Amino acid sequence: MLLPDSMFRYCWDLLLAVTTILLIWRVPYTIAFGDSELWYWFAFNKTTDAIYLLDVILNFRTGYVKDTEVIMDSRMVAQHYVKSWFIVDVIGSIPVEYIVTFNSSGISSVERKAFKASVKYMKVPKLFRVTRLIKFVQKYLKFAYAIQVFACYISFIHWVACLWAGPMLGLTDVEDEQLAYNEALYAAVLLLLNISAATIDPKWQFVAALLGVVGFLFQCLTLASITAGVIGSSSRALQYQEKVRMVMSDLKALHVPSELRKSARNYYETLWRMRNTSDRYEKAIYEDEDLSPALRAEIALYIHRNLIATVPLFQDCSDACLAACVMRLKTQLYMRGDVVFHKGDSANSMVIISRGKVKVISPDNEGLLAVLKQGSFFGEIGLLRHMTRSCTVIAGTFCELKSLERNDAEEIFEAYPHIHDRLFAEAEKRRLDTRLKARLYNVKVLDNAHAVDVSSIVEVSGSGGTNNQPFVDGADDKIPTQSLSSSGSVRANSFQTEDGSSVDNELDNMNINLDEILKLVEMLKATQGRLSRVQERRQSIHMALNSPTPVHSINTMLFTQSPVPPDSRTGTRNREPLPSINPNRYRRGST
Repeated sequence: MLLPDSMFRYCWDLLLAVTTILLIWRVPYTIAFGDSELWYWFAFNKTTDAIYLLDVILNFRTGYVKDTEVIMDSRMVAQHYVKSWFIVDVIGSIPVEYIVTFNSSGISSVERKAFKASVKYMKVPKLFRVTRLIKFVQKYLKFAYAIQVFACYISFIHWVACLWAGPMLGLTDVEDEQLAYNEALYAAVLLLLNISAATIDPKWQFVAALLGVVGFLFQCLTLASITAGVIGSSSRALQYQEKVRMVMSDLKALHVPSELRKSARNYYETLWRMRNTSDRYEKAIYEDEDLSPALRAEIALYIHRNLIATVPLFQDCSDACLAACVMRLKTQLYMRGDVVFHKGDSANSMVIISRGKVKVISPDNEGLLAVLKQGSFFGEIGLLRHMTRSCTVIAGTFCELKSLERNDAEEIFEAYPHIHDRLFAEAEKRRLDTRLKARLYNVKVLDNAHAVDVSSIVEVSGSGGTNNQPFVDGADDKIPTQSLSSSGSVRANSFQTEDGSSVDNELDNMNINLDEILKLVEMLKATQGRLSRVQERRQSIHMALNSPTPVHSINTMLFTQSPVPPDSRTGTRNREPLPSINPNRYRRGST
């Protein structure tokens, strides 16, 4: 599969555009003055047919862009191509004239001459390929509207010269085709400029009048497009394009590598394609004093309606509260692989995911902790507690993030204290859940599962659904990357009950204290340590009994190799040393 923005595809589209331009000139010329017998025109016709047929095949193997995602699945690509350009490309690619000529054997010479005169019209379907040229121009020359109009005007003059001026002046059957075309072109230009009408036959005057009107409209459209290009330089689209050109020029002057400049250009293009504006224009609407506050709030709610519907934090909030929040959000776009923030950065904002997915890296940078998707928010703990970031967050896909700065958040908290209370309660809940998971993570039965299982989180493997989110900010706690296995006494999503309630609520209903659970965990860990030391001691005794070590060194080995000193072992304080042991007494066959 080919990428739609690859260099090969660009070169191929450029070849198709050049071929189509030549075809636009060649087909009307052939219809008016006949097909040339020269070998290079014959080769041009064959090459054009081969290129167009090959293009149909390549289109089945070229991905396409849907929103911000490149679709490379062959079945989806085929379905998309069949529904879009396939019919037009096939009609313009089939060499109908050669097929008809191949089936015309066995006719008389007179009929063959008439057939040869009419077969040139079989080339007309090839003009359907003009749509591919339009597609190329729209993709790569989207801001050159005046050039497009002027090119259409020149092509129209050529078509009028070939399809009307030539037959009208009787120039289609002359020997010198070039001189005949020059005369027809001159007549067409005068006609479209409404300069001369003296040489027009009365039977052609009605057609000439229509062509004169069309020519006048083309002149007006060309002048208008040029004027709009000059006067409209203050428009936002042209301003944005001019900004991109200036940035690219500055980057080139600073000797920035071409790959980095290309990444910057792709970012600007994605920004304009996704939003077709910027935060600056959105803020201008919100701050426009000519609009009433109620209307500004309604506009803000409509613009961010999808975000409001997916973020649990905004549930059950009034319209005034929602408008105050969304009007202070700032949009940040991140390409795949971009770092949102690093561990240790200052936490001056909280972030809401409007589109895409982000990866949360564990605090020790040893692996992936979780993947947050649309509707999730993170960074609120650092914002509330004035901490630094405790994790690194990376964009897993193209991401559109909404950030709420500290100053704006404090204004919202002051006006709507319940937002602060809800956010703080959520942060405390995450912190307690994370502390419990961190304690349980060190127990050896905790294997082969993942830290969180929530509706706003796509786990590293597996899936699940709750309302909790992982703890991202906070310097005191560390998030485990694993949880209880499904084979243990608690399921992998044990921190969320089957009915969707949190562990804290479930523990409260069971009258179980969290501190008691933590004490039990500590006791279990201490018991495991004692069992480990007993096992090591038994292994030492076994090695002593099965080795020819002198009797007087056995006691020394038993105590010096023990991982715990005799005075600190439980139940061994102030005891006398063990008596000497005769190793032969415990050997097989001894009495």
